[in-house]
Amino acid sequence: SWAAGVLDAPLNGNSEISSLYGDTSVGLRTKPHQGIDLVGSYGIQSVAAGTVTFAAWNDGGYGNRIEIDHGNGFVSTYSHMASFEAGIVEGATIGAGQLLGVMGSTGKSTGNHLHFEVWLNDEHVDPEKFLAEHGMVIPREDGMDPSPYIAQAPVRGGAFEHHVSLQTAQRPPLSATEQSR
Repeated sequence: SWAAGVLDAPLNGNSEISSLYGDTSVGLRTKPHQGIDLVGSYGIQSVAAGTVTFAAWNDGGYGNRIEIDHGNGFVSTYSHMASFEAGIVEGATIGAGQLLGVMGSTGKSTGNHLHFEVWLNDEHVDPEKFLAEHGMVIPREDGMDPSPYIAQAPVRGGAFEHHVSLQTAQRPPLSATEQSR
């Protein structure tokens, strides 16, 4: 079970954040972007040890998607993947930094990238801030220094208590908004 240690990067080489967490414009409307998009190296790896709870095609627009339960309410997701590594199936135990598969453009996607999400106790949180709080700062594609942004606010509303529960978080079903992405 994850105990708030240092995290690995979701990509196993050079990467940049190409789309931030939060509201994003799509045509004339705004919709929530509940993760970050990463471009760069094609190998996708787990940010921490855990158990695969989903590894299949997602009809909600995410394409090939993996969800990993790291324990203590922490779940990470990896979407739009081209393929999964052998043995990446529901119930598989995953090590920190273990290769999960290859970046792709499956589902509702405009090009090769990894859509990466973090859930804490069944709530989306900003993955960029969460990773930074655990020793992993990923550069932004626009060249902007993320440090001041990350330092301004915690992951959500207040400091995250890492040992909130020993229960395993269960990811809720996709909302209508998520399914429409």
